Amino acid sequence: MNANFSFQIMRDAILVLLLAVVVTGCNSDDIKLSPSDEYFAEKADAGLTEVLTSATEREDVSNAALLVDVPSRSYRYRGASGIAHEASGRAMTASDSFRIASTTKPFTATIVLQLIEEGYLSLDTPLRDILSDAGMPDEFKLDDLHVLAGIGRGGEITVEQLLNHTSGLEDHFSLGNDTDDGPDFLALLDALSGGTAGYANHQWSAEELLASYFMNGRGNRPTGLPGEQHYYSDTNYVLLGMIIEKLTGDSYASQLRYRILDPLGMADSYLEWYEPVYGTAPVDHHILMYGDSGDAANLNIIGLDINTSFDWAGGGLVSTVADLNVFMHALVHGDLFQYEETLAWMKDWVHIHDDLFYGLGLERGSVRDYEYFGHTGAWGSNMVYFPELDTTVVLWINQAFIDRNDYLSRVLDALAEAGSIMSNDDLESIIMGSK
Repeated sequence: MNANFSFQIMRDAILVLLLAVVVTGCNSDDIKLSPSDEYFAEKADAGLTEVLTSATEREDVSNAALLVDVPSRSYRYRGASGIAHEASGRAMTASDSFRIASTTKPFTATIVLQLIEEGYLSLDTPLRDILSDAGMPDEFKLDDLHVLAGIGRGGEITVEQLLNHTSGLEDHFSLGNDTDDGPDFLALLDALSGGTAGYANHQWSAEELLASYFMNGRGNRPTGLPGEQHYYSDTNYVLLGMIIEKLTGDSYASQLRYRILDPLGMADSYLEWYEPVYGTAPVDHHILMYGDSGDAANLNIIGLDINTSFDWAGGGLVSTVADLNVFMHALVHGDLFQYEETLAWMKDWVHIHDDLFYGLGLERGSVRDYEYFGHTGAWGSNMVYFPELDTTVVLWINQAFIDRNDYLSRVLDALAEAGSIMSNDDLESIIMGSK
């Protein structure tokens, strides 16, 4: 038995034990709370429920779910609001599943970093040392991924540059890229037209996604030299998924389940379109689209029955607020890696703009002057951890275009009003004064 395999077995066993702590250790129902923690829980419950209901009172939002984990107060809130599915009228529950979109990226990055720990590659490994021209679609070559001033540099791009989006590769998607030729746009347009073109229900392979990238001329429109600047591109994570499959000889879906989902007990999470449903099928997702006339249509992606396999290693996971909290807990505490410095690598930040930064599959920002890191996803998912508060927030609002920081601010406001940053003595004084 080799050392890498031995470590993986040991890591799986440790994570199973840790999961038992995560699930039961912070549940206020299982322990007797102090008066100050009881007061906090009562006030926080009311404030966080108001955050949820205010979200679903919007005309463009039909469901929302929220989990807030505050270990210092032995407190965990989990709630939901709205309608899960318009077709059935069923009420949303906190156990319902949703497509997490780009919140998948920390999972993919975690697998790549585990492979680095196991000696398969390094952050500095160039693409040409892993993938080859033979793995590219049609007549294209690896260097054709990035052609600037007639010079192909695709093979020079490093693993680190893929992870932190400094590769210079343009995005094969249309959403947020102001184009109308990406697989996401073609699938949406086809669904709205009755599915006659075959894009709406097409099962995309990684090779087809790269073919779309090449055929639409993306390789000839790099955003800069490799390593020069940050430009968010899902194409980076398509290539990382291909790297995982090439190095392990296994599918990305299988590696995701073997290395993360099963060891952590994330029983309601799965890679949609590549695995059977675990838990429940995703709730309704909306995206507000504006036409040339300025009229808005709030499209239900689930209702349109679009196959979103074009998201794959960059955003194909379905999960729940509880499962994402489990993942974030394991990540924050270094339970997914052999070495402490690996998590530090993930937090080697590249500045994007203002107070927004990007690491290796992680975003960093701030709300109410509190720094957080984690990730967000286009369909409405948010998974963030506030180190100074030792608080995890997993927020789902089923609208792609919404001010995430506004709702994260409301969550922190609700916690602050409940006394999250007060000492027990201060809270006890408030409690006594109210009697």
